[in-house]
Amino acid sequence: MKWIACFSQTGREIAELSKKLGRWPDEIYTDNFNEDQWKSNIPIEQICSIITPKAFNSGLKFTLERCFITLHGWLNIIPADICEMHDIYNGHPGAINLYPELKGRDPQEKVWNNKEKYTIIGSVVHKVTSEVDSGEIVSNSLFRLPFDYTITKDELYEVLRETSLEAWTNFLMDKINITPKKDNTVRPNHYKGEGMYECIDVIKDLCNISDNDRFTDYNRFQAFKYVWRAGNKGPVLQDLKKAITFLQFAVDYEEKKNDE
Repeated sequence: MKWIACFSQTGREIAELSKKLGRWPDEIYTDNFNEDQWKSNIPIEQICSIITPKAFNSGLKFTLERCFITLHGWLNIIPADICEMHDIYNGHPGAINLYPELKGRDPQEKVWNNKEKYTIIGSVVHKVTSEVDSGEIVSNSLFRLPFDYTITKDELYEVLRETSLEAWTNFLMDKINITPKKDNTVRPNHYKGEGMYECIDVIKDLCNISDNDRFTDYNRFQAFKYVWRAGNKGPVLQDLKKAITFLQFAVDYEEKKNDE
């Protein structure tokens, strides 16, 4: 089945998903005519068309080929009749399966402005229907915040980004029939050491012997992942900065616990 992906902003999520899955969507569409905003994430040759939303919707009305469509920051309304014609899915950075009030725009800000209420945060993938964020939820990824921990805004957005990627990855691996294998498709060389030990296997071993708080371990393992692959996937400085960010999350959390 053909996979069509759409975005309106940077296309970063599509790029990151493609790396996780080991393949690009069959077709990518954007209505962002400013290439400078997305060309660092998505090569121009991967773009099927830079198109207006009206033209995109018109094309879907006459598409008979079996396909499914994923929306990644597609800032346009899909007409109800097109929603009924095609399988269309959208990612939402809010745990609407637990908190329906997070439907609609800016769920991250809703959580941030009422942090005491939302002890579980996460993201979902749902079918697109005529009613906003009300279609069937087909995948979700949730993260329970540690008791008495006040999350920072940077941490909130980073966790929601990670849960969004996980929800999409789980859905797409099933949808396009990708089976996890020990090869470059799902677990590429930048997560392997010289002896071909894989980063995920080391993390599993560390989990088995760790007595740390879950939030601390989540952040230190994220940092470990970026240190492991530093310079093998992207710029080494970028990976090292990401590792430092996650380590700082863990340090801030542990320091706050010690002060209490």
